[in-house]
Amino acid sequence: MRQFADLIRHAHDRSHVSIDNAKLISTGLLALIAATVILASTFLFSPLLKKLRNEHRQTMAFEKRLTLLAHTDALTGLNNRSSLQPGPRQSLRRAGAQRRRLLHAACRPRPLQEHQ
Repeated sequence: MRQFADLIRHAHDRSHVSIDNAKLISTGLLALIAATVILASTFLFSPLLKKLRNEHRQTMAFEKRLTLLAHTDALTGLNNRSSLQPGPRQSLRRAGAQRRRLLHAACRPRPLQEHQ
């Protein structure tokens, strides 16, 4: 009976070692699969990303050209009326300055006038 208990104990110890080895192997395989997926996606999507960057640059250049054409005369190349109108930031800045002047004038103490 003692031999049977030793055999069971030995098998139990070997099973822990086998489980630890299986965990180590599965972790290594998972890391290898993750690295493979990352490398494959990098190689597969790299041309697509280059194409998207190129299209974005072209779109930005086209928008810049359209803005230039919208604000200049086609024959002379001089600024037209739309370029003379202030943009939203300039309008807000001007409105803020006018409001500050108005508040300053309203809050400034005025001398009392004596009636004679």
